[in-house]
Amino acid sequence: MLQPITSSRDRPRYRGPLSSNTFNRFVDDVFYDLHGLYQQVYDGKAELERAVRYLQTEITALRGHIDSLQLGNQLAVQAREMTVQYPNSAQDAADSTPRAYIDKTHNVVTLPLKGTPVPRAYNYDIFNRRAFVAPDTKVLVGGGQAPFVEGDDPLYLVDPEKRFWRYCLSYPAGTAPAAEEISVQVSLSSSFLSDYRVNLITFYPHPLYTLWVTDLGCALRSGWQQVPGFVPLEKITPVCWCFPVIEATNFNISLRQSFAQTENNRDVFVFGGRYFNIFYQEYEDAGVVLSCFEIMPLTTVVRVKHYFANAGCLSQLSVDGYERPTSFFTFELYKEESDGTLTYLADWRSIPANKVWVRTVLKKDQNGTTPALSKVALEIKQV
Repeated sequence: MLQPITSSRDRPRYRGPLSSNTFNRFVDDVFYDLHGLYQQVYDGKAELERAVRYLQTEITALRGHIDSLQLGNQLAVQAREMTVQYPNSAQDAADSTPRAYIDKTHNVVTLPLKGTPVPRAYNYDIFNRRAFVAPDTKVLVGGGQAPFVEGDDPLYLVDPEKRFWRYCLSYPAGTAPAAEEISVQVSLSSSFLSDYRVNLITFYPHPLYTLWVTDLGCALRSGWQQVPGFVPLEKITPVCWCFPVIEATNFNISLRQSFAQTENNRDVFVFGGRYFNIFYQEYEDAGVVLSCFEIMPLTTVVRVKHYFANAGCLSQLSVDGYERPTSFFTFELYKEESDGTLTYLADWRSIPANKVWVRTVLKKDQNGTTPALSKVALEIKQV
C-alpha cells in the first residue's frame, strides 16, 4: 500500500533572501520525497512482477488441464452447483429444516455453521480490523533436491494479509527429474493460543490441477500421525478436510509436483498456495441441500449415489459412493411440476418430468463429524 509523503516543506519563495539553512532543508526534503517515491515504485514493481509470475504459472497449468479433459456421460451435480432453496417460493418457506452450508470455494456441502470458524494459525485484531500471525508461529519448508531454489517467506502461506506463497525448484533444462516433492510444517503459537482443538483444514493450491497432496499429518508437541480420514489427492483444486475434533500444535502437508514449466532455459517446479488455514468450527445437528438434474421425460432413475470428501473419517465407509441412507444422511427423489413445486417420487420408473431433484438431509455423524458432501450422481435408463 502506498504511504503518504510526510515531509513538511516550506512554501517556495520567489523573492527575497534565502538562507543556507532553509535551502539545505528544502533540498533534504526534496531528496526524502524522491527517495520515498522511488521506494514505493520499486516495491510496487516487485510485487507486480511476483503477481504476474503467479498468474502465468496458473494459466500454463490450466491450459494443460483443459487439454486433458474428456467428456463423460455421468449425470452428476457437484457441491458448488447445489442449492438450499426450492424452486417454488411457497414450498421453500414451508420447509423449516435448517439449510446446509454450501462451500463453493472448496466444493463441499457441510452442516450449517454454528458461529464463525476460529483460526489457529493466525489471530484477528478486532480493534484494527486486521489479521496477524503471532511472532512465535513457525512455517518451515523441507525436501527438494534442485540446485536452484527461490521462494517467498513461508509465513505467507498462513498469513491472510498476504496474497499468496510461491516456492520454486529449478534445474538446468533437460536435467529435471520426473517430479519433485516438498513438505511444509506449521507450528502453532504457544503464546497466543491456549486452545488447540482443530477439525477443519483448508488449502488453496498453486498452480491449480497440478499438485498432489501425499500426506497430511498432525502432532501434539510430539508423535506424528495422519489427520483422521486423510487419503492422498491428485491434481487438486481448493480443498478442505473436515474430521473429528483433535488437539494438535503442529501440522505437516506433503506436496508432489510433476508439472515443470520452462523459464529462462530452466525447468521449474512451482509449489505454492493462497492459504493453508487451520480452524476449529462448530456445526448444527442437521441441514438440507437440493440437487437438480435435467432429464428427458419418461427417464427411469436406477440409483442415486452420494459422495463425501471426508468418507474416510465417517462411521460408515464407502469408497465408491453411498447408495443407501446412513446415520449421517438421508435423501428423497422429487420431480418438478410446472409451477416449480417438488413432488415426492415413490416410483422412480418412467418419470414424467424434465427435472428431478434430490433432497438430501445431512446429519452429524456418530463421532461428531460433519459430513462433507462433494457430489450427487444419478444412474439413469431412458426408454
